[in-house]
Amino acid sequence: MNDSGMILIREGALLPPDFALESEAFLPGWRVVKNFDGYTLNRKISQANWNFARLTGEHKTRVVGRAYSETLRKGIARILDGLRGKKFNSLEITVVHLKRFVGLAFVTALTVTLTSIVADFAVAAIDPRLANAALYHRRNIA
Repeated sequence: MNDSGMILIREGALLPPDFALESEAFLPGWRVVKNFDGYTLNRKISQANWNFARLTGEHKTRVVGRAYSETLRKGIARILDGLRGKKFNSLEITVVHLKRFVGLAFVTALTVTLTSIVADFAVAAIDPRLANAALYHRRNIA
């Protein structure tokens, strides 16, 4: 099972109108996106004139458990606990390393990139420096 590229979106996150997103519960308050990978989701968000605004760097943890899916959830929950108070509504799991030994699943590295899905006009509310980057981006792809 390869979960690299898995996207999680906070329950209740504001999304573009009429945005068809299939998801299922993953952790309390978080849903895993089923029908898009990170690249496709970014493209669909951009087509709706919205953006992913990258908010922070990467976060890693190591966890041990019996079953892979439980161990993965435990690792992501640990990262989210360490990020309480930060404002973001989506995250992407970019790297997952799984090893098994004596019946245990070791998730040796779990890397998460935090983002926020925002409409172009809302980017300035997050960080004024991002507003100029979003406008520059929109002018150069038009």
